Amino acid sequence: MEVSLFRQETTQEGVKIRRIYDLKLLRRHTPMLSLTWLVLHPIDEGSPLYGLTQESLMESEFALVAIVTGLDETVSQTVHSKHTYLNTDIQWGYRFKDMYREEASGSQFIDLTLINSTEKI
Repeated sequence: MEVSLFRQETTQEGVKIRRIYDLKLLRRHTPMLSLTWLVLHPIDEGSPLYGLTQESLMESEFALVAIVTGLDETVSQTVHSKHTYLNTDIQWGYRFKDMYREEASGSQFIDLTLINSTEKI
């Protein structure tokens, strides 16, 4: 997984440019995609998001681009997927619901009906 931040910025000379920042992820890969995978970027002093507010991000016309590369074990082929999240796609103060479920019998499964479900935090 690779995630990049695209952000409109103004240089010291007053020129508007779109800058691209590669975001550091806590876990860039997973050995088993059949399980859930929460991709996290720590917002610390080294992050291009550090010190920014919701308002300043919305004004900068930012976008997050996520690229996944993996191996399809069925056909032994590399697969690629890319998705762009615009500033209007971000749900501030929400998180994705946990898709991992365990039945009373002890069997475990991933509930894919929750793949885009969020909850307020």
